[in-house]
Order: sequence, then C-alpha cells, then structure tokens
Amino acid sequence: MQMYKTQMPKLNERMLKGLKGFHKGLVEHGIILRSKIKNQTFQETIRKELNDMDRFQKEIYRIKDPEIRELTRALTEYACAFYKLVKKRGIENYKGTIEFLDKLYLELDNKSNFREEAEIKELIEALMRYVTFFNKLVKKKGIDNYRKTIDFINKFYFEMDNKYYSELEGKPEDMKQLAEYLDEVVV
Repeated sequence: MQMYKTQMPKLNERMLKGLKGFHKGLVEHGIILRSKIKNQTFQETIRKELNDMDRFQKEIYRIKDPEIRELTRALTEYACAFYKLVKKRGIENYKGTIEFLDKLYLELDNKSNFREEAEIKELIEALMRYVTFFNKLVKKKGIDNYRKTIDFINKFYFEMDNKYYSELEGKPEDMKQLAEYLDEVVV
C-alpha cells in the first residue's frame, strides 16, 4: 500500500487532537451512552449505527453541493470503519484503539509497504477522501474564509446528529428526510 506514503497528508497535533475527540465521541456518545439510553448491548448499538449509516449512504445523493455531499460520505465511511475496528478490537479496549490510531497516524507518512487490518485500511482511505474533499471545500469557499468553512462544517455535523437523534430516528424514511434536511442547511 505504497500509495499511503505519497498521498496521505502529514497530520499535525491539532488534527490528531480533533480525530481523538471524534473517536472518543463516536464511542462514548455513539455507543456507550446510546446503549444505556436504548437499553441495548454495545454490539447491538454498533450494529444499529452501522445499519443506519449504510442506509444514510444510500440517501446522501440528495445533498446537492458536491463537496458537502462527498465530505459527508467520507465522514460516514470513516465512522463506519472506526466502528468496525472498535467492534473487532472490543469496546472495552476503545481507549487503546484510539491511542493506536494516534500513533499510526503520526507514523503513517514514514511507513512503506503499509500492511494492516482491513478496517484500518478502510479507515485511512476514508480519512484521505475526507481530507481531499475538505480541501476542495476550503478552496471553493476561499482560503481566507477557512474559519467560516470550519464553523459551517461543525454546525452541519451538529445539525446532522441533532436532527436524526432528536426527531427522525426510527421514523419511516428517516435517512431520506435527514439528507433532504442537510441539503437545506445554509453556510
């Protein structure tokens, strides 16, 4: 997998801190807290989250802005790959998994002939797609507006999560409605 050496951007400490927070949020909010709220096992919650994201992937085409659509697709793919990795390694080991990813991402650009678990390859490929579409969005909106772009993306993801879990979860056509709602979120 030599492509990672040439295509993977160097991640700085700030980026790694953001990914670590995202990972912790996926586990602590997305799995542990949701399992308690729904009175489900962690495995059931992971299975449901993966199913929900798979259904959402089929509706993402409804987001008309190409960069936002592909950024959302890449984020969803990344979250799925992360959940698969956590499921494989065990929820009880999630902190160790996050630490492993921190170290991996720091060293990734120095590795040649990268070989790892399928879930990790999937995670890295989704991260690379995310970075690519993020950069396209920043370029489209103008580098001078990068802070506004980041604020918008944060708002967008908050709206996505909030709308789904507070209003749409479990309703017929929930993912279609979510994608249509996201298409209307304004910068």
